[in-house]
Amino acid sequence: LDVSSGGGEEAGGKLDFQVAGSLQLDGGLQAQGGSADLDVGGFAKNASFDTLMDKLMAAGVSDALSVRARQGNIQQVSGHRIKAAAIKLAADKGDVIIDGTLDADGKSGAGSVELYAGDRINVNKNALISAQGSNAGSRGGDILLSATDADHDGKSGIGINEGAQIDVSGGNSGVGGDIVLRALRKGQDGIGIDKINGTVQKGFSHFYAEGVKKYSNNSEYGDPLSGNDNTIDQADIDLIRDETAAYMNPGTMAKVAGALGKGIQLRPGVEIDYQGDLTL
Repeated sequence: LDVSSGGGEEAGGKLDFQVAGSLQLDGGLQAQGGSADLDVGGFAKNASFDTLMDKLMAAGVSDALSVRARQGNIQQVSGHRIKAAAIKLAADKGDVIIDGTLDADGKSGAGSVELYAGDRINVNKNALISAQGSNAGSRGGDILLSATDADHDGKSGIGINEGAQIDVSGGNSGVGGDIVLRALRKGQDGIGIDKINGTVQKGFSHFYAEGVKKYSNNSEYGDPLSGNDNTIDQADIDLIRDETAAYMNPGTMAKVAGALGKGIQLRPGVEIDYQGDLTL
């Protein structure tokens, strides 16, 4: 199977795999400059996440790489490296665990790395998530880590652990990119992000902790809106505005910045998870 580019700077084609169970890539693949999109039920012992990624990297995938696991964890073991302009990993009902390297660096401008977990995201010792611009004047890329209990099992949070590194710096005279850590609010003045013990390199433009509040007509998924009447009306807007304003007070912003580490800023996030029709 060959979806390589025709040469030069042209992008290659796309490998698209949708599998209810696990995926095993035993055949020959060529995808120089191409993309890959994997939507799988999970990973098998003889077809682990790293085994599949190593196969795609060897095939030449370098434009965009997206992996969605419907069950279980996505775990990258130390010593493994994913290199692509846009990297997106999502574990619907598990953790995303990074012990290796996610590399979205670029000469003329860096790309992006996005991680989504139904449960936790842990970036561990010796891990590197990088979206650096390398040429003079090139912009750094963007990194998003989002863990907001999408599977509603009460497990969520983000850990940037000792020995881990995150870098979105630009090239010489270039601006840095943005880093966003997206997690649920904890009470009136907290957020589900552990103290950042890893290294976030200077040079970013913005470094945000986004405290998310969920609203739903199902009490298991979030707090109720006003009336739960299948409509987002002025009463709902006022409720969301007032609760957001109460959370985003100077005391909470200072507490979160002090708890997580220097350079990080708190910002609010809102999710509306509604079952059935919803009128805006």
